[in-house]
Amino acid sequence: MSRQPAASVPCGLTSEGLPAGLQIVGPSHADALVLRASRAYEQAEPFKIPAL
Repeated sequence: MSRQPAASVPCGLTSEGLPAGLQIVGPSHADALVLRASRAYEQAEPFKIPAL
């Protein structure tokens, strides 16, 4: 609705074991910037699904 590019990147689990996400929002027409920031976070903090 805001016409701003956004991405949700998995970043861990809550204390109850539910997934949590990091939301990255950029200025209008900055889709590439949001994607680069998302990729940089994923590379710095890889999310692994825990074994059940």
